[in-house]
Amino acid sequence: MNSLAERGLDPLQILIDAAHEHGMEFIASLRAPAYLGLDKSFIASEETKGVMAELAVRDSQLAILTELARDYNTDGVEIDLSCGPGGASPALKPSDAAEYGPILTEWVGAVAAAVHNRPSGRGLVGVRVFPSAEMNEAFGFDVESWIAAGYVDYIVPMLCETLCP
Repeated sequence: MNSLAERGLDPLQILIDAAHEHGMEFIASLRAPAYLGLDKSFIASEETKGVMAELAVRDSQLAILTELARDYNTDGVEIDLSCGPGGASPALKPSDAAEYGPILTEWVGAVAAAVHNRPSGRGLVGVRVFPSAEMNEAFGFDVESWIAAGYVDYIVPMLCETLCP
């Protein structure tokens, strides 16, 4: 990857172009419960809150998803809110659900607005969430509202090996 970048080539664009040359869509996926290089000093406390409760994380991730949808010729983006393999910090903890669930819904709406209204045409927005309504509710994921509002185009139900810590 470094050698491609050193030659002025964008590795992500190479992957996108290869997928399109083979008649495949390219959906860029982002694991939401990750800091992606964000300075942890911006994070108040991952011990007490889920990662997506932090405004700095939401803003950073929105910027990344917007870039993936608008600056690259992706066919859309996918937000992975479920725990990653081997477990990861939860997007929201059950204790965050009531306070931050509506904020997360607004954030999903902002992602949808950026992707659906991009200059190159409407892109897809997908989400990876838990496999049951009860689990999604417990973690503040109002999937039914996301569908009703038209924020998401597809849903992938997922469950990691061990439920989020």
